[in-house]
Amino acid sequence: MSRFAIAAALLMLSGWGGGSGGSQLNAAAVFDSGLSTAPVVPGWARFIYPTSGQLEVDASHPFQWTVVPGSQAYQLQVGTSAGASDVFDSGIITTTSVVVPNLPEEKTLYARVRAIPAGWSTALTSGFPRGTYVTFRSDDDVPGATFTYPAAGSTAEADTPISWGRDSLARNYRLTIGTTARGTDLLDTGTILAPRRVVSGLPSGATVHATLYTNYSGNITHSQSMSFVVGNATTTTAAMLTTARTLAGEVRDMAGHDNQPYDGTPLAVVAAAQAVAVADCTALATALLAELSDANLSLQARELAVCFNDDAYDCHALVEVFDSDSQRWITLDPTFGLYALNSQGRPATAQEISTAARAQAFNQLSFAYLTAAGDTYARAYYIDYPLLFLDVFQPGSNTEPSLASLQPYFDLMGPVVNGTVSGFYAAQCGTGYSSATADWDGTDQTYPCIGGFTPIFWGISVSVIQGDPSATAIWRTHRFVF
Repeated sequence: MSRFAIAAALLMLSGWGGGSGGSQLNAAAVFDSGLSTAPVVPGWARFIYPTSGQLEVDASHPFQWTVVPGSQAYQLQVGTSAGASDVFDSGIITTTSVVVPNLPEEKTLYARVRAIPAGWSTALTSGFPRGTYVTFRSDDDVPGATFTYPAAGSTAEADTPISWGRDSLARNYRLTIGTTARGTDLLDTGTILAPRRVVSGLPSGATVHATLYTNYSGNITHSQSMSFVVGNATTTTAAMLTTARTLAGEVRDMAGHDNQPYDGTPLAVVAAAQAVAVADCTALATALLAELSDANLSLQARELAVCFNDDAYDCHALVEVFDSDSQRWITLDPTFGLYALNSQGRPATAQEISTAARAQAFNQLSFAYLTAAGDTYARAYYIDYPLLFLDVFQPGSNTEPSLASLQPYFDLMGPVVNGTVSGFYAAQCGTGYSSATADWDGTDQTYPCIGGFTPIFWGISVSVIQGDPSATAIWRTHRFVF
């Protein structure tokens, strides 16, 4: 990802690039038996009090967070839902602690704090930039998660996962199934984070007994038990793919549009392990792989790397799952909350998306969206989504030669761009030059040339440099679909 895209990620969906090849991740290794404490992340505040999942938070104890070097101010908000401020809003303050009076009981509460860098506006125009989150209660009256499928006494089919509502305060869950009440002879998942589990191979026609344990901080555990009748005990690939798409949408919803993970989610755990406060595409892909594993889906899944221009700047990571019915690896993208369909209306492979993008046959593609946000994430990104597939890396190498020229995917802006608002641009390279130098907002910057262009960067006033033939014009990527 580009140095400009890193900053712009605070304002829009960008900067989750950085191709790493098509290597498969051991996603489960990212997780321990619970939601671990996040390491200190430079530039973002870290809550000292309360901590993630804390119960019996004392209203007389000030909320505290770490000092962020280079910050001019902070803002704390507390609400009854993630991102809300209906309980408390500190406004702009310069201290790293504040008392929050009158914390309501019998509710899960959500706090977030943002560090405002020196020179930044303190106004909130959208989102909550550079914010970190914590979830807590002022009492210890946690209810425990409850089953949503199957209903007690009903017949359960293996194609539908045993499911429960996600509890934002829970450290983890454990599901057991036995031939006797609270038995474990048929299944014991151990601690898991996903709120659903595919269970096949149970004795068809038998009545079995399931117990769900919800584990909280302070060694508090709640359990719910129920019995059901086993119906069809085998799973189908189609049903497993449907569940995988549901999980991909849930991973996308583990962060807001600014990609700052909500506390108590597997995505927050992954981002913490990477020592970042904003989840990039690799974190979202890793979280999805872990959720697929936790849910016990009988699917092969792996990370896939794709690039617009194969320069390690304008790249993206997503997930492929193997459809054993069609014998194809199809894409699933938790970052954008979508998957692509080919011209036959079937889930597309990365190669099919790449072929359509290279031929500019975009009418061969359509897209299905996995969250209520629809195509919002794709429209907010600085590269039109299908163009990210011009280069596909699987497994570990480019599947076909890079394009000789990327010019068909750009719109000419001229030798100078003097914008009033920021945009994303690339410099066209002079013939025979392996790098090009251009003026980006008053600073001369030199970058490598791939397919006749530099990587794409954020800027307001961008221009070629008179007398320097390495850069000949400024271009902007074309929007074909989104």
